[in-house]
Amino acid sequence: MPQTEINRPPIRLALAYLVHLFTASGVVFGFVAIESIVNNEFREAFLWMGAALLVDMVDGTFARAVGVKELLPGFDGALLRVLEGTQPGDGFGSSVTDLGDLDGDGWPELGVGAFSDLNP
Repeated sequence: MPQTEINRPPIRLALAYLVHLFTASGVVFGFVAIESIVNNEFREAFLWMGAALLVDMVDGTFARAVGVKELLPGFDGALLRVLEGTQPGDGFGSSVTDLGDLDGDGWPELGVGAFSDLNP
């Protein structure tokens, strides 16, 4: 049962957010590992992946100990959206490319391919 604001002590809320931050650090470690691989720094990549694995091994234990699910019921990392093609099996997402800033808004556009979509 979700806790109300009255019975959610600030220190427990802070700990719950810290657990989420700790979990997110695993993603950062993973990205740094990928960067190390791109730069042919395989020893460093192995160490970063080890750090990401360690975070993944213990973050659930921390979350249960703090009671993150009860303290922050809507902040759970659930899937927010699934992008699908126009028909099953059309290969949507089989290729992705940077199209550059086509509309001049300062943000690059993303092109997503669907290799067997016959719709123009």
